[in-house]
Amino acid sequence: MANSTLDLIPNDISWLKNSTKLIESKFIKYQSIQIYHPKNSSNFGDSDQRLLDFKDFYKFDNKKCFDAVLFYSECLRNIIPSNKKIYLCCVPSSKAYTKNTLAYLIGKLSAGTIIDGSELLVTIKNRPEKKKNYKFTNEELASTINVKGKYIPKDYQILLLDDVVTTGQSFDVCKKMIVEAGFNNQITCLALGYTARNWHPKTLADEVQVTNSSIEPINKSDYQRTPPKVTSGRFDDLKPNKLEIHKDDMSNKLKGKALLEKISGHSSSNIDEIVITCGYIKRKDNYGNAYPDFKKFNEALRTAKEKRYKYEEESEKTFEVKSKKLPKKVDDFKNYIKKKQIKENVKKKVKSFLSKIINFLIND
Repeated sequence: MANSTLDLIPNDISWLKNSTKLIESKFIKYQSIQIYHPKNSSNFGDSDQRLLDFKDFYKFDNKKCFDAVLFYSECLRNIIPSNKKIYLCCVPSSKAYTKNTLAYLIGKLSAGTIIDGSELLVTIKNRPEKKKNYKFTNEELASTINVKGKYIPKDYQILLLDDVVTTGQSFDVCKKMIVEAGFNNQITCLALGYTARNWHPKTLADEVQVTNSSIEPINKSDYQRTPPKVTSGRFDDLKPNKLEIHKDDMSNKLKGKALLEKISGHSSSNIDEIVITCGYIKRKDNYGNAYPDFKKFNEALRTAKEKRYKYEEESEKTFEVKSKKLPKKVDDFKNYIKKKQIKENVKKKVKSFLSKIINFLIND
C-alpha cells in the first residue's frame, strides 16, 4: 500500500474508551492522552516531568519513575477496552536492540484477548540525535527499524503506542512498514503526549486517579489470563534474521578493572549500549533483541569502584617500597659498570703487552 494512500486513512479511535477526551491536534491526525511541553518551554510543569520520568524508567530504578509508569498504565486502562481483540505494540527505542518503557508496560498490560506485541518492531541500527534544523527522512528512519516475524491472529487489530508524538513521522513510518509486511487490518495510533509549547487543554490525564500499587492486565478475567495460542496469522512468512542476533560472548559479564576500562572507552555512548556492551543483559529473545540489566550492572560497577580504589592504594604503597630500593640498585649498577670498565682496561693492557712481546721476539 502506498504511503500516500495510508496518509488518507484517518486514525480511527472511535473504538477506544473515553476517545472524546483524547487530545486531537489540527496539525496531525494522531491523538494523545496529554500535552507535553518541552523542557526548554516556559510552560514545562509536573505533568511534563512525569512523562520524562516514564521514559527514564529503564535508566533509573527508582520510585519516582515507577510511579510515572503506574500512572500511565492507569491512563491506558481507562482507554483500552478489555473485551476487544487487540495486538498491542509500540514504536521502538532509538537505540538498537534496546527495550523502552512502553515495551515493558505493554508486557504488563497484556493478557487474554490483548496480545503482547512489544517486540513486533525492533530498532536494528542506532539513530543519532537529530541536529538543529535537521529531520530524518522517512526512508532514513525506516532503515533503522525491522518488522520481526511475529504471528498476529487474522481477526485482530493493532494499537500502536508511542511516548511522545510531535510530527507523527514515527507513526507514519511504522504503520507503513507493518502494512508492507502483510498486515491489512485496522491500525490505530495513540501517544501518551503531544508536543506543544503553548497549549493547555484539560486532558484525560487530569482526571485519572491511581489506586493500585502494581500494574495489572487490562483484561483481568482468570479464564482469559493466557493469550490465545496463535498458529497462523499475517506474518507467517517472516522469519528472524540470524545476522541480527547478538553474539554469545555478549553474555560474558565484565567485572573489576575490565569493566571500568570498558566504560571509560564508551563514555560517549548511550547508557543502554554501555550496559549491553559490558555483558549485562536481562534477557535475549529468539529474534536477537537484548535488554539491559541495570540492576546487576550497577552492583558490578559499585564493586569495581571499591576494588579499584584499593588497587590504587596498594599500587602507591608498592611504589614507595620500590622507590626506596632504587638508589641502591643505581649504585649497584654503577659499580657493575666500573668493574666492567676495569676488566676491559686490564684486557687492553694485557693485549698491548702481549703484542709488544711478540713484536720483540719477531724482530730479534
